[in-house]
Amino acid sequence: MHGETSNLGLDGLSCSLLPSDTVMPMRYNESMDKRKHQDMDPIYQIALNGVIIPYTVAAPRPNQVRIILRWDNGMLRVSAPRRTPMAAIQGAIERNREWVLAQQQTSPALDVLPLVPGDTISLRGTPWSIHLAETTVGMYPDQRCIFVPEAQPAIQHQVLYALIRQLAADVLPKRTWALATEHGLFPEIVRVREQRSRWGSCSTKRNIQLNWRLIQAPDRIVDYVIIHELAHLREMNHSQRFWSIVETIIPDWRQRRAWLKHHGNELFRLREDGWVQS
Repeated sequence: MHGETSNLGLDGLSCSLLPSDTVMPMRYNESMDKRKHQDMDPIYQIALNGVIIPYTVAAPRPNQVRIILRWDNGMLRVSAPRRTPMAAIQGAIERNREWVLAQQQTSPALDVLPLVPGDTISLRGTPWSIHLAETTVGMYPDQRCIFVPEAQPAIQHQVLYALIRQLAADVLPKRTWALATEHGLFPEIVRVREQRSRWGSCSTKRNIQLNWRLIQAPDRIVDYVIIHELAHLREMNHSQRFWSIVETIIPDWRQRRAWLKHHGNELFRLREDGWVQS
């Protein structure tokens, strides 16, 4: 892709990795019930014809000049240019109230349930079991176990969700820097973020962003996404020279990209409010 940012979209690929020595225990306390991950989009609401519509405001694309509305997973998603006043965003929603209400009425209701002790979730492409903790909650890769507090199911799920995002924020940059060192492709900054339309991106400032949801995918897929973005440090496009760089490092990149195309949507079943039932 040409321009300010090259990125790997949702039709690209996916993956994840966890070093065996990664242990993230923590003492549970009631303040965790209200804790929000610093990278989560806040949820706002607006009343249209007496109907409450929840919505989030996402970071804009580079050089974005207009407000964009889209309906996704039962939620209105708004993307607006930087420094757009909230009043202007609400005004845009109100001007498009007929479309917003129609989307809400026709959008199929998602069956979302919290993940609780006894359930499993895939991390690094392998199943991890969820257990009730006696005193300490946390993630234990050696046993592939996640311990959640004795609390309401919704709270247990929120703690689980926060732990997984914390894990992604710790693991994915470490793996990126390891591959960068191995192949001599050094970015300026590596960030892990919530990205709704791409698995990774590399800016002309040599900053790399990775989608935290990759922590659910197999290691080989994560490596492909990372190498894809590192290769943009030499070729900020998807030219033949770019793909030659990728293929030199990962000869089977086509198979890994195909995995993302076929399984990428599964990584979005995990939400802050629960797990989307199939």
